[in-house]
Amino acid sequence: MTCDARRCHARRRDNRAFARVEILPRAKSEVLLVPRDAVRREDGRTTVLAVRDGRAVAVPVSLGDVSEETVEVVHGLRVDDEIVVGEGARKDSGELIAPSVKKGDRILFGKWSGTEVKIDGKELLIMKESDIMGIID
Repeated sequence: MTCDARRCHARRRDNRAFARVEILPRAKSEVLLVPRDAVRREDGRTTVLAVRDGRAVAVPVSLGDVSEETVEVVHGLRVDDEIVVGEGARKDSGELIAPSVKKGDRILFGKWSGTEVKIDGKELLIMKESDIMGIID
C-alpha cells in the first residue's frame, strides 16, 4: 500500500502512521473460468486436458486470477472446449488410462448405474466408465 503523506495525518500514540483503505475489486467481463481441479502442473508446465477429436489432450495454458473454486484461463483454451476435470483412472503402474468412450457415443449401462444430476436445467447422468456395458454402433 502506498499512502500520500498529506492524507495519512492521523497517528497512533506510538507515532506510527495508519490509514483506512477500501479495496475495490475490478470487474472483469468475458473471462474463461475452469474448475481448479482441471489445472495440472507437470514438468514445469501448466496444462488443462481438453477434448480434441474425441481424445483428451494436454493443452498448455496461461492462468490469471485464482479463486477457491475456479481459475481464469488467459491463453490456451477456446470457449467451446470441453475439459476433463480430475485425473481419471490409473493402472497399478500409475499410467493414466485413456477413456474408451467419446462425446456422442451411445452407450449401454445398467438400470442403477450412475448418479442423476441437474445442471443448467439439463438432466444428466454421471457414471464411472466401469459401469458402461458397451458402446452401441
